[in-house]
Amino acid sequence: MGGGSGSTMSVFETFVPAEFGSSDWVIQKNQLLGGDLSFSKKYRIRIDGLNDYSSSEAEPITRDWSDNYFSIGDSSNSSITVLSPNGGETYVIGTGYLYIKYNVSNIPIGTEITAYLKYPTGNVTRTSFKPVESDGVNTLLMNMELASFEEPGQYKIEVCAEVKGINKTYRCDTSDNYFSIIESNEKPSVRLPSNLSDQYTLKINEKKIIDIPYSDGSLVKVKGKNGVYFVKNEKLKPIDSFKIFKNYGFKTKDIISVDSNEMAKYEIDNEGLLPYSDGTLLRSAGKIYFVNDEKLRYISSFKIFRAHNFKFKNTIKVDSNVINEYEEGEDLLPYPNGALLKVANRLYFIQDYEIRYIASIKALKSLKLKRKNIIVVSPKILDKYEEGEPIR
Repeated sequence: MGGGSGSTMSVFETFVPAEFGSSDWVIQKNQLLGGDLSFSKKYRIRIDGLNDYSSSEAEPITRDWSDNYFSIGDSSNSSITVLSPNGGETYVIGTGYLYIKYNVSNIPIGTEITAYLKYPTGNVTRTSFKPVESDGVNTLLMNMELASFEEPGQYKIEVCAEVKGINKTYRCDTSDNYFSIIESNEKPSVRLPSNLSDQYTLKINEKKIIDIPYSDGSLVKVKGKNGVYFVKNEKLKPIDSFKIFKNYGFKTKDIISVDSNEMAKYEIDNEGLLPYSDGTLLRSAGKIYFVNDEKLRYISSFKIFRAHNFKFKNTIKVDSNVINEYEEGEDLLPYPNGALLKVANRLYFIQDYEIRYIASIKALKSLKLKRKNIIVVSPKILDKYEEGEPIR
């Protein structure tokens, strides 16, 4: 790597066998000219092709440079900030995508950003991924048309960036307050309070009034008694062990003690919570599964694993008895919702696990997708998806 102004000065070099195809470098401040970030702001990469990389005297048989200069910033000054949803908004399931807007500063372009949709308990119910495209305001899409989408209720968004260096660090930010996700036939009659101990009312179809003391995603127990329940689909699901409690990322400080007459308003779902929540990757007997809609979806290849932006470090090794507690779902499809696929000269968008033909440039722009994200696939990939309506 060369830096400086006018003349070229070598700052850092390494040897990589050609068959590896790539290399990750970790560069410390003291390796830069001047020992810090102040001497030069412009760098380029030079690659020399050598027959013998064991000798520094070897003459290159080919050479190439970066087309343009790049800069090196200080990750200690990096930051990420949620701009929206940031509290008070209302979104409707089935009306497209939740647009998550966030601001990044001094985070390298290409760094993977993960967005987490979180219950008030802090438990993660859905994730979405996208690399940083520029310094400043970026956007990320989260599908709100999934049939298996989580319950209406109150949520926050957390966005995190993994900043690589000699030690990995994380920059995260969370919505300042709760926003609401409702079904298409619901109209909130009052603004949902951030204090979960308050009662709120939803008017559904402007006919039926439902009193819900604690929203879906809450943790409740009867005062003076043992047993903790998770509110889901307006039912109480028993949490059968502290291990399951921990697997879901719950915290004891979030448990709400309530009177027995309040608990009586709910129906108890005796099936209880499954060992691991939706979105979890489970590994058993040489196979990896994705928990989705309380079912196990087998990931049949490493290519599919990577296409969904999964990471092996996030898999959890479990015994077969844990696997047996889940209903078996269909194998995970080759590409996730939001993927942009190309077959021959036609573009397709995966939405709600359906393949939808993009019929015009206008339609492509309306999805706010970029051509650089196009994935070229064979026609047989399309056969694995149900065909949806064209996007015009």
